[in-house]
Amino acid sequence: MNTGLKREKFGDISVNDDSFSFACTKEAETFVRMSLEQVGKASVAFEQVETLNLENEQWHEIQSLVSSMRLDSVIAALYGLSRSKAAEAIEKGIVKVNWRSVDNTAFRVNVGDYLSVRGSGRGKVLSQEGVTKKDKIRLLLGRKQ
Repeated sequence: MNTGLKREKFGDISVNDDSFSFACTKEAETFVRMSLEQVGKASVAFEQVETLNLENEQWHEIQSLVSSMRLDSVIAALYGLSRSKAAEAIEKGIVKVNWRSVDNTAFRVNVGDYLSVRGSGRGKVLSQEGVTKKDKIRLLLGRKQ
């Protein structure tokens, strides 16, 4: 990242057993191809694909109870934060839902949405597994392993 390119030019990184993929804009592609020759002691070879395959990702499953499907509540459950710390992160603009920045703490999250907090990794709402007697929502959340 010490090349002068802005962070917004790069997206997710997908790590596989023998390779990794990352997303970047068209403008950054040429520069990356020309300047990135090795990572550590490993040589780098590029292959262009249109989309990252995120379907085969392994998720560490977390069962949680939330009071509502508000973004601050789900982020707090997923990353083990207090709801006020989650709201603070959302207002700072470091939270994304489906790869788009969201700054509204009351944003409604749906099953299947990808969530990320910069510096904390990616997560996903895997399923909604019902409601408790006290009207709490039982969620199955996933964090990237």
